[in-house]
Amino acid sequence: MPELNGLEATRQILKAVPDAQVLILSVHESEELVREIVEVGAHGYILKSDAGRELSAAVRALRQRESYFTSKVAQIALRAYLKKQNGGQTGIA
Repeated sequence: MPELNGLEATRQILKAVPDAQVLILSVHESEELVREIVEVGAHGYILKSDAGRELSAAVRALRQRESYFTSKVAQIALRAYLKKQNGGQTGIA
């Protein structure tokens, strides 16, 4: 996106429409970005590499007001959460 990144777009969308269900489609896999996206209120996050397999399921889930994260993104989010809880150590391999 030339004007905004996904994080700022999510903030603005949810500010304007608090009940919106935001799905992030990204090439980025960083723990920090996944954590920030969840913290600002996105309801789903899929990697572009998984979009062919996962996009329809993600849209269906969000239409049902459920969250949707691909397994790789969920692992990234869990690792970031555990690291934060354990003072920088994940405790998982």
